[in-house]
Amino acid sequence: MIKTIGQGIVMMALVLGLFAFVGNNKSIVLVITDNDQVSPALSTTVDDGSAIQISKAMAVDVVLNGADTVVHTTGSTVGDVVTELGVEESSAISADLETRLRTLSSHLEISTPKSVAVTVDGSTAIHTTTEKSVEELLDEADIQLGDEETGSASRLPQPLSTVLG
Repeated sequence: MIKTIGQGIVMMALVLGLFAFVGNNKSIVLVITDNDQVSPALSTTVDDGSAIQISKAMAVDVVLNGADTVVHTTGSTVGDVVTELGVEESSAISADLETRLRTLSSHLEISTPKSVAVTVDGSTAIHTTTEKSVEELLDEADIQLGDEETGSASRLPQPLSTVLG
């Protein structure tokens, strides 16, 4: 008798759960934007058993060579954004490529390599750098300005703009 009562209670709970589930069934409205990816294409005919995959894009604040921009991506990592932007592997990137975009606490900074002509005492050398300012480039190239060379130093730091081809 106890076994039958227990089975009846379980059965009643299952039936009530099914009614609750069906009764609370709500429609979902999914808004697709131009940046989202839908596969297959929206114009594809839907057949019985068709599968549709939607990848929602997220906005990522990126500072690329000092310029603020927003990148909309369906990727999930910093590496995905770097690949989408076509950024060189030798670029300076503020986060590891494996970093999940949802865990970024601030904007993503990327500085691409620049070829800069530096002339010291009439001798010109080409330096490739990802540094952002003249002062940082001179530090990287281990070029020290003397006390008498304050004319150059008074303009530091300034953005690198002498970029060669």
